Amino acid sequence: MKIYDKKTNTKKSKTKQSTTSWWRPLWSFTWKLSLVGFAVVTFYAIYLDQIIAQKFEGQKWHLPAQVFSRPMALYPGAAVNHPQLMAELKLLGYRKVANPRQVGEFSASSTKIELWRRPFLHPEGNQAEQRVMISFDSNGVSSVKRMSDKRELAVFHLEPVLLDRIIAGDGEDRLFVPTAEMPSSIVDALILVEDRSFYDHYGVNPLAIVRAALVNISAGRTVQGGSTLTQQLAKNFFLSSERSIVRKVREALMALIIDFRYSKDEILEAYLNEVYMGQDKARGVHGMGLASQFYFGRPVGELTLSQQAFLVAVIKGRHITTLGVTLSGLRIAAT
Repeated sequence: MKIYDKKTNTKKSKTKQSTTSWWRPLWSFTWKLSLVGFAVVTFYAIYLDQIIAQKFEGQKWHLPAQVFSRPMALYPGAAVNHPQLMAELKLLGYRKVANPRQVGEFSASSTKIELWRRPFLHPEGNQAEQRVMISFDSNGVSSVKRMSDKRELAVFHLEPVLLDRIIAGDGEDRLFVPTAEMPSSIVDALILVEDRSFYDHYGVNPLAIVRAALVNISAGRTVQGGSTLTQQLAKNFFLSSERSIVRKVREALMALIIDFRYSKDEILEAYLNEVYMGQDKARGVHGMGLASQFYFGRPVGELTLSQQAFLVAVIKGRHITTLGVTLSGLRIAAT
């Protein structure tokens, strides 16, 4: 036979009713607030998606107008002497070597120049890369022979010298280079240094963010970032350098949208042509293509491994420019 305590049961009942009456309104408010928040985030994401689509699927950049000289024509009897051609090759950023082994190189003796010319767009059509031997006499050019079959050419054109670049009012200058023409070693090094899990995440890497936060807390200052390449691209394209939670959240959301909309190769191509690489007075140097010309005076496809490593290091250490250090003072002359 069980004996019940009416007072105890009454207290338990009142406590349970009190808890239930407090929990139900809170739960109702919480899920309604969550629903409103989800709707707000959804509509905001749609808004950001439209902004991103306009930028990526339209003209991403205002590329500068380029002013070139007339291409130098070389043919038997041309009044171009040995020193004049050497000076022209220096202006074009060709490298003097003992034996030309790749595009952009030449060798020279007192009466001959062996040249491996770069491909370029000529008014008469595309000119493919070509290796030739140019001979001189007292009157100028005596012959131009193609090295592949020793055939003498009637006329041979060098690419024109770039005289000036007319940039847009935003002060950004760049030389667009497709990913297919970018050295794979630069791409590999960039991913290794900046975002090792680039091909595995979806625009944001939570583990990298947590790891960077722990390192920074341990150091007592900001020594490591957790942003992916996609997040950096979102910041460079659409956001300011302001350090705030709101900006970081917007950056992360845009990175997720970019990664969902576009392939990794498209994201890499945009990053490699957008990234800030230094300052040349009032002109901002953006992208690997222009940085290669700015620092080394040659196309990015002709850089040595050490020069490629330097460009990747510039990206890694570009915060130096915010301290007022002008990278134009670090320009390295082409060898």
